[in-house]
Amino acid sequence: MILHRVSCVQLVKVAVQIWANIQPHDKPSQMTFDLANTSHWKPFFHKGFHNPGLPSIQVNCCECVYDMPAVLLFVLDSIYLYD
Repeated sequence: MILHRVSCVQLVKVAVQIWANIQPHDKPSQMTFDLANTSHWKPFFHKGFHNPGLPSIQVNCCECVYDMPAVLLFVLDSIYLYD
């Protein structure tokens, strides 16, 4: 399995909202992921600009099977050990 480390986070997609990182840092270990904190995250869609329900352009061409303990260890390793 090829694993890639997350080196920066600029956007987060959750359900029907896209959140922009407006924190001074984009390195995961230096960030807060509290999307309700408006001093750290700005929603793309809002009252003046509603989500039009855009479909995904991602192609569903394969089935992904994850070994959850390995994925969890990889994420923790990426965030805490390689800053």
